[in-house]
Amino acid sequence: MNMSLLSMKYIQSPTYMYEFQYRPSFSSDMKPKTVIGDHGDEIFSVLGAPFLKGNGSLLSVKGASEEEIRLSKMVMKFWANFARNGNPNGEGLPHWPEYNQEEGYLQIGANTQAAQKLKDKEVAFWTNLFKKAAEQLPQTEHIEL
Repeated sequence: MNMSLLSMKYIQSPTYMYEFQYRPSFSSDMKPKTVIGDHGDEIFSVLGAPFLKGNGSLLSVKGASEEEIRLSKMVMKFWANFARNGNPNGEGLPHWPEYNQEEGYLQIGANTQAAQKLKDKEVAFWTNLFKKAAEQLPQTEHIEL
């Protein structure tokens, strides 16, 4: 069973999931070409780094593109809406589906859009592999002292 869905059973608040699918210009030389959005890359958009224009701050980005500025504005609106209302959706933003039994999520990037079942094939592969490995574990005896 999907752990995200299992945890939703016990959480009564709406849940929203996303995958950041954007390769920031500031990190292009530091990562293999196969890496699009890496863990934590969205923080620069959330905190408005493209607007800092190389002012010496830790988050400043020299030469952020118009696309990065638009992406950052959108991401900041999503996060602000969620902080205010518990719902990231708002006027002028792509629809962000609630994560529920349908496993809807938002692909955030140059072409932000709603999708379903994030990495479904990969999850199925690892779930199957885990089940097979668990079945092959030796049975241990438990002896009461």
